[in-house]
Amino acid sequence: MSYGARIDSEGKDFRSDGQMPVQTGEKVVGCTIKSIGIASDKEGNAIPGRAVVEFLQPGGAIFRQMYFDNEAAWAIDKTNQQILHIATKVVPADEYFAVTAGATGFDDFFKKVGGLLIPKSVGKTFTLKIALREKDGSYFPTFPNYPNFIELDGTTPSTLKTDPKYDYYVAPSTTTAEEALDSKGSDADVF
Repeated sequence: MSYGARIDSEGKDFRSDGQMPVQTGEKVVGCTIKSIGIASDKEGNAIPGRAVVEFLQPGGAIFRQMYFDNEAAWAIDKTNQQILHIATKVVPADEYFAVTAGATGFDDFFKKVGGLLIPKSVGKTFTLKIALREKDGSYFPTFPNYPNFIELDGTTPSTLKTDPKYDYYVAPSTTTAEEALDSKGSDADVF
């Protein structure tokens, strides 16, 4: 440990603003499942119809993948596909289906999934593919729409691949360096 280090004594990255940015990329290694269940507000109250799967990244950031109750067939299919893809990295598909088969709705489904996967994921680390998606001019980290986006660390060969048409890992800049300098004037102090 030394002054000026990038990480603290527990191996976590220092944060300047209390927030740790989520790592994005084709292969974010060393992630663990932190929680799976119904999302809650800032006071800790459950938000029915909204679920979250949280992964703790090695630097201390928490990647949150949100799911929303939606009765459209395509939305249910997408949620089922993504959760099954995550689950089969922890338990066999038959065990997953045995537990989730009796789910009475969205919230109950996520309670069952969390109850199954959280204890069985202890000690396992995962490699995630986390891309950026744009909504209303802002970019947020998310899983791609379709698998593969998770595998056990050390899977060889890796099943995670980038599709340059859809997978972005860095938000595009709307201003070039030259434009930024021009807006300050040619004699402006850059530093």
